[in-house]
Amino acid sequence: MADRFGISISSVFRVLRRVIAWLMTKLDEVIRWPQGHDIATTIESFCAKQGISNVLGAIDGTHIRIEKPAVFAQDYCNRKKFFSISLQIVADANMRITNVHCGDSAYPSLPWLVPPFRDNGHLTPQQMEFNFIHSSTRMSVERTFGQLKGRFRRIKFFTEYREMSFIINTVVAACILHNYCIDGNDVYNFPEEDDDDFEISVDNRELEISHGAARDRRMELFTELFLEQ
Repeated sequence: MADRFGISISSVFRVLRRVIAWLMTKLDEVIRWPQGHDIATTIESFCAKQGISNVLGAIDGTHIRIEKPAVFAQDYCNRKKFFSISLQIVADANMRITNVHCGDSAYPSLPWLVPPFRDNGHLTPQQMEFNFIHSSTRMSVERTFGQLKGRFRRIKFFTEYREMSFIINTVVAACILHNYCIDGNDVYNFPEEDDDDFEISVDNRELEISHGAARDRRMELFTELFLEQ
């Protein structure tokens, strides 16, 4: 850095921290849940894609690789035996991030999360079709991860940093910049990254047992798509 740009690495890190700190002040302004007229617009955008009604966002999670932490390392070792923190986002149909949560192991089972039918080998053709539509509707959040990791390749793997709060803020700052790109109609000229770091998924069985409301909502959607035609 000193040879090419006349600035030392320590100066780069100081500037980087200042920029990330400023971006974090914009978090609630840039990453926000749909409000007012945006609610209807978001629902219409999702419905136009696959016909599922009343969808406000597609949720998914991924793992961000990190070096072995100096303390509590076992808390960051995932089931694939590498160290990571989790990143969960909710994206709208246009790949704009409307919610971000970084640092935990998974997102909880909640009644407003509608899972696909659990594939136990005995699904009906209509249930399999529902799962396909469900997966297609979620494609926006998968593409969001692809663009996020394509634009900001640092979040693929943190090798130089061990300060957990700084790592988390860096990931969230990348999400904020992603939304600025979406809002500014920035042309994406990078290959979308395949999310080779495994996804964080809801255990469908646990979700159904814990929240009958999620099961009831799924049946409502299933009925709208197949039984009321």
